[in-house]
Amino acid sequence: MRVILLLCDLSLTLCSTLPCANTDYSYANSDLSSISLIDHFAVDEVLSEKVLEYYCLHRGDNLSDHSPLFLVLQLDSAADCVPPSSASTGSSRVSWSKASEEDIADYKHVLSYLLEQVIPPSLRGCIGSGFSCDSENHRGLIEHYFETISSACLAAAEVCIPKQGGRKRVAGWNDHVETFKGASIMWHRIWDANGKPGNGVVYDLMLKAKREYKSAVRWVLRHQDELSSMRMADGILNNKSRDLWAEVKKKTHSRCSTPGIVDGVEGDHEIGELFCAKFDELYNCVSYNADEMRELKHSVFDLVSSR
Repeated sequence: MRVILLLCDLSLTLCSTLPCANTDYSYANSDLSSISLIDHFAVDEVLSEKVLEYYCLHRGDNLSDHSPLFLVLQLDSAADCVPPSSASTGSSRVSWSKASEEDIADYKHVLSYLLEQVIPPSLRGCIGSGFSCDSENHRGLIEHYFETISSACLAAAEVCIPKQGGRKRVAGWNDHVETFKGASIMWHRIWDANGKPGNGVVYDLMLKAKREYKSAVRWVLRHQDELSSMRMADGILNNKSRDLWAEVKKKTHSRCSTPGIVDGVEGDHEIGELFCAKFDELYNCVSYNADEMRELKHSVFDLVSSR
């Protein structure tokens, strides 16, 4: 109730109350016995008229009890809102090789919408003239038109296509998790296609697949050190040319940095001189008889020479 009063005071509207909303639930416990819509977007009066779609996305590979909410807005001159420089900077991290069929479909959908906002320039007088037009104004319009289309392509890719690098690779994922993930996605789709029943064989199989997927993920995350060590050992055994310490470095990702200050002394040369003085002090800290040391030194040299 306090949230509702706060929204009223701020003149905000919950997107779930809009006519285009398709939000059944955003939270569900492990067996779907308790579901509720507890996650929301709130918009003001101006934005509420711009909302095209508002929905929850339920997927079989979602490890959270919460489902993501998607809000699609229609904004004027949407393509012009993305400067070419910022779009190109983001697109350098895009990895098309990682894109799934769903990512490509989302990209096409977003790009189509952005391109619909692009207004072609009016180039009166150029029609039928071939390539003879030398108007600087027309050239500027064409360049802006090109940049706008390019920005739309880059912006759509930035939103929909996976990035390079991304999360740190989880050891053992392909061997111990990927199969359960695929089964969870498959049975979730079958359950969804059958009208999301609350009981029955399909319902039980969907829950079983989801539980096994979550259990496999938890097991892999708890055993990262062992799985990583086993993978490193297998790699070295199967490929003798691989260097053990290079593999250890890959595993730890640690680097030994040189200290900048030692005992109040700064600089590489000064720190080196300090270590030299300390070693000299340590080397000469034990007293000895010079004659005995000289005799021992000659004996060692004679022994080495005789061999």
